[in-house]
Amino acid sequence: MTPRPADRTASPFEASRIVASTVQPLRESRDWSAEMDAVSRRRDRDSFMRIYDHFMPRACLYLRGLGTNPATAEELAQEALLKLWLRAELYDPARSSLSTWLFRVARNLYIDRVRREPGWMQVQDALALAAAEEGMAIPSSAESYADQAQLKRRIDALSTVQ
Repeated sequence: MTPRPADRTASPFEASRIVASTVQPLRESRDWSAEMDAVSRRRDRDSFMRIYDHFMPRACLYLRGLGTNPATAEELAQEALLKLWLRAELYDPARSSLSTWLFRVARNLYIDRVRREPGWMQVQDALALAAAEEGMAIPSSAESYADQAQLKRRIDALSTVQ
C-alpha cells in the first residue's frame, strides 16, 4: 500500500478496508483453558473477568439471534456466565472449546426459559388435545424407537436395485 498524504481523507474503499482489518477474525485463536483452570482451581476473579469481558457481548448476541429481546438475552447470558463460575471444574478442554461449552449452556437456559413460557404450554396442550380428538395416541419414545428399528430392517431388506 502506498503512503497517502496526511491532508487527504481516506476514500470509502480505504475506510472500509481499515475497518475490515481491525475486525477480529471469526475463528477465535485464543486458548481459554488456562483462565478456566484458574477459575476452577483458585476461583481467580481476574481470569473470570477476562472470560466475562470477552464472552458476555458474544453470548448476548447469540441469544438475540435465537429470538430473545435484549433484556432477556442479557439476563440469560449473565446466568450462563454465573454457571461458568459455579461449575468451572466441569469444563473439559479436551471435549470442546470454551465458547462451545458456554454457548451450549446459554442455549439450554434459553430452551428452559421458552418451555416455561405460557405460550409454549398452550402449544403442547393444543397438540395433546388435537391428538386425543383424532383418536391418536401420542407415541412414546420407546414406540418411536421401535418404529425406527422396524423401518431400518425393512430398508435393509430391500434389494440394491431399488
